[in-house]
Amino acid sequence: TLVDALTGLTTLTQELQGQCTSGCDATGPDSDKTEEDCWGEPIRGKAIKGRNVAMLSDVGLGECKQACKANTACKSIDWKPKQKACSLNEVTDEEVALSSYPEFAYIEKIC
Repeated sequence: TLVDALTGLTTLTQELQGQCTSGCDATGPDSDKTEEDCWGEPIRGKAIKGRNVAMLSDVGLGECKQACKANTACKSIDWKPKQKACSLNEVTDEEVALSSYPEFAYIEKIC
């Protein structure tokens, strides 16, 4: 029906905008959500300056995301892939302006 089609389109639009729909914390075998559903798209060449709650070195992106998820103060991460460095941020780009850092990618935790 038209209502079903519009509901599906709304859900898709929310996901593409990086917003969680219901059940984003449920990433288990009975869920259609994955860990990646809880992260926005990387913004390459940008990072948050000076609002870190922790800095990690020699970690993969997955480890960086897990560290952020485990830290209740963490709202976003700055990922530096070549150095395998990660900063956990206490703010998002909605709270402070992003700064230009060519070697980083900013990623927001959305759920």
